[in-house]
Amino acid sequence: MAKLQVMIATFGAEGLARVATMKLPALEGVVEYLVSCQIPEGEPPALPAALRRSDVDVAFERSRGVARNRNLLLSRWTSPYGLIADDDLDYTSASLLDVIAAFDDEPDLDFAAFMHVIADGTTEKPYPSETFDMARPAKGYFPTAPEFALRRASLLRHGIRYNERFGVGCERYASGEEDLLLDDMLRAGLRGRFIPLKLCVHHGATTGIRSAARPGVLRAQGAVLHRTHPLTAPLRLLLKARRTSRATGTPFAICLWHLLTGWKDALLHGHEIFSTSPQR
Repeated sequence: MAKLQVMIATFGAEGLARVATMKLPALEGVVEYLVSCQIPEGEPPALPAALRRSDVDVAFERSRGVARNRNLLLSRWTSPYGLIADDDLDYTSASLLDVIAAFDDEPDLDFAAFMHVIADGTTEKPYPSETFDMARPAKGYFPTAPEFALRRASLLRHGIRYNERFGVGCERYASGEEDLLLDDMLRAGLRGRFIPLKLCVHHGATTGIRSAARPGVLRAQGAVLHRTHPLTAPLRLLLKARRTSRATGTPFAICLWHLLTGWKDALLHGHEIFSTSPQR
């Protein structure tokens, strides 16, 4: 059995074609690649030749939503360690072996966060230069999904999964699924560490950068802030509205309105919207 599985979530024929262009090093018996391609309607596309490999397992799913897709991948995950992945990343053999070594060297490490760079070798956000405990993050640090590495036994032990009410593909809360996953892991007492090593190359801007002022994104951020920072959320909402307004040109009042809507949802209905039980 492989020691590490890279879990790649994608959508539609175009997404599958992107996966086929990813650099996925062949490390026989050590690394495998799980691909979940959501095809809500129509016939699944033909499997690209580049993905017809013994170490690549592609499944087509009749569903929508990135959090749902990631949960489908978690249900197929069988190796000791796993990486959360999107369909626009490139890996190297060295970076994948670094992930395995991190968990092998620290048997009590439940999850880790690494760094990603863009095509020119620079980063989309600042990273600390030193490792730190994810329960006490460095100032200004925030993780994104393709940086997470997980120990399967730890997540299984606590029944941790993605919240399918949040993330791309969800109209009301169109982001925040990785923030809630991290919060759930920390609440469960899992030990995580940031490791300042480059994990992958990410082609293109992150969803958060491209769509920061969308109502569903702002509602999600407002709800998540209530969950992660209940005492300081009101002040953080004001700061978030100001920064989003300046970055996108969206009026401050509109940004704040959507953030407050999400915060109010969480305040009144948090037990329901933060439940990760499968939705009916």
